[in-house]
Amino acid sequence: MKRRQAIVAFGLLGAFSIGALAQAPGRVYRIGYLLDQPLVDPPSRERAAFLRGLRELGYVEGKNLEIVYRSSESDPTFLPELAAELVGLRVDVIVALTLASTHAAKQATRTIPVVFIFGVDPIQAGFARSLARPGGNLTGITLLMPVLEPKRLELVRELLPRARRVAVLSEPVSDAVVRERQPMREAAAQLGLVLEPHHIRENSELPARLDSIAASRVDALLVLSTTRLIGARSAIAELA
Repeated sequence: MKRRQAIVAFGLLGAFSIGALAQAPGRVYRIGYLLDQPLVDPPSRERAAFLRGLRELGYVEGKNLEIVYRSSESDPTFLPELAAELVGLRVDVIVALTLASTHAAKQATRTIPVVFIFGVDPIQAGFARSLARPGGNLTGITLLMPVLEPKRLELVRELLPRARRVAVLSEPVSDAVVRERQPMREAAAQLGLVLEPHHIRENSELPARLDSIAASRVDALLVLSTTRLIGARSAIAELA
């Protein structure tokens, strides 16, 4: 641990794969990959798993697959333009890795399939009619973190019986997601914990934000499982 202040961090790793494309001999499929974080090389663990899953399904870049990457470079205001660009390129499917990129893809097309992954309820976020029958052109995987976050607070109480103040690290979210996290706030009240929210918009803000959290002398740190924070889990563990 690099910091004097003892902080307990909790995280959850999610992974996903796509198997929705039906292969046709001689055809090259095109996937639009929309993200708001900078594209790194070598690939992140999540992107490496995505590429490995495609290979296992028989889709290989340079052979029968082309992946068109578009990144807003941590500025979500560019996402609508980038999503529209992918639609204009007539990709077969769009992979969206965050709430913001999913929203941009949804606004850009009603016909091209959009596959998402995030930690919130897609129904409350407005992306699906139901989990069994999402409807429209959006589908994907949700980690349903609102169900797990109260349990993680119970772990804080179990591991640190005298804990009182818990810093909650997340990203700025929509009003729908704020409402969705009400069970976490209710659980905190029942456990006698005070939640102190902290947000980052890009990974470069992590060191300063964690310094601020450490200086506040909280008893524990709860890292919510947003796409950005899942990708930064190693850096958070090293800095905490």
